[in-house]
Amino acid sequence: MTQSLPPLAVFKVGGNTGLLAGALGDLPALLAEGRLRAVVVHGGGPAVSQLMERLGLPVTFKGGLRVTDPDALDSAVMVLRGRVNTDLVASLVRLGVRAVGLSGVDAGMVRAKPHSDPALGLVGQASEVRSELLELLVAQGMVPCVAPLALDGDGIVRNLNADTMCGALAGALSAKWTVFLTDVPGVLRGNGSLAEHLSTDEVEALILSGEIFGGMIPKVRACLEALKHGARAVYITDGRRRGDLTELFTDGTTRGTLITE
Repeated sequence: MTQSLPPLAVFKVGGNTGLLAGALGDLPALLAEGRLRAVVVHGGGPAVSQLMERLGLPVTFKGGLRVTDPDALDSAVMVLRGRVNTDLVASLVRLGVRAVGLSGVDAGMVRAKPHSDPALGLVGQASEVRSELLELLVAQGMVPCVAPLALDGDGIVRNLNADTMCGALAGALSAKWTVFLTDVPGVLRGNGSLAEHLSTDEVEALILSGEIFGGMIPKVRACLEALKHGARAVYITDGRRRGDLTELFTDGTTRGTLITE
């Protein structure tokens, strides 16, 4: 009899490893108990901005995305693939997780195309994911931690939005779960109440009505992208809370927003 594999989950976290005191702190026990397999995608935008400010470089955003000239890209590479990725991996390893640091550049794992808005400079959009490296690492019980950088067709490194990177990887891996660990309870409706379960059509309606706005838009767009490419469920929850992931992967309890087709 073939033993079934634990469900695969792709997690998106910010660049603050303080989340390890919250939801991600559940991860070591869940992995050890064989309740899931995991890939982690991280951001780190505030840390990139801090470095740029120290270097006297202008920090500019358009539509929620960083305008990325060559100097801004250098800063993003140093922070995302360097400090943030290394800190996250080190923190997980200290907890007993066999974490491995990567970016989308490694093995040409993620290919990018230039963003549709040329004013954003060296920002990219994921166009192709070659998931073999991630699958190989996960099969060995490791947890890849992926920085949102990728190569375009000309071999140029591009900066990607970490939310959309997460959605692209989750879709390519046909992850059962795509989990966005944020600093809010989930998707809030206009009256401030938590939307516990949304369909893709309801998400689009909430964007059109303006009830979903700002930084939540790229998150829910990434959720829809993950579902479109084969992910089966997407969950947005407060990553500062300990125990949420244990409940989710033990009995299916959700405290944030669950998005399905």
